[in-house]
Amino acid sequence: MVQYLLDCGADIHARNNMGQCALWLACESCEKKTALLLLDRGADPQQRDNDGHNALMSAAISGAKGIVKELIRRGAPLDEQDDEGRSALYLATEYEEPDIVQLLLAAGANRDLAAQNCHTPADCAKEEGYEILLAMLQDDGSTDSEQRVAALKQRAALARKLLQAAEDDELKTVQELLSRGAAPSCTDDEGRTALMATGLRGLPSG
Repeated sequence: MVQYLLDCGADIHARNNMGQCALWLACESCEKKTALLLLDRGADPQQRDNDGHNALMSAAISGAKGIVKELIRRGAPLDEQDDEGRSALYLATEYEEPDIVQLLLAAGANRDLAAQNCHTPADCAKEEGYEILLAMLQDDGSTDSEQRVAALKQRAALARKLLQAAEDDELKTVQELLSRGAAPSCTDDEGRTALMATGLRGLPSG
């Protein structure tokens, strides 16, 4: 349908009331094939919405890893800033997208670029309590830094699995995860513990 409409002369740069063009919306929806088609047909990745977000920023916020990779490959500027001075790296941090943060850092995004609030991406991660992102943004390339990031990622993965197992009432899985080092009182992004995830089923009445 997208290709057909473009062949019929649809304006690829048309914007809605929020200033969002077709490419911006494809990035927001993580529609990689559509985004690539639009780029190949001449969509401008620097076209911005009413908040100053371009395609890379939209993809970073949405965690659209494949689109971010392609935009980087095509030479998208990494350190452009929105109307609040936030870069794609800052936005990926704010919206807790570690894969995008990793991609942008590897591509050379400026981790010290501050927004209008004078906060850098690391400041944002610290303020929000995003341990893994903070460790990634403070990584100096040393073995110790890499090991810290890896340990934090492993801990987070165990926490996610523990809460899911508790929610699904899978006792054996919970026992295995605890034996592998998962903390009984670990929390997810919403602050829930495994105990909360159970829905407190099976409590005695009275």
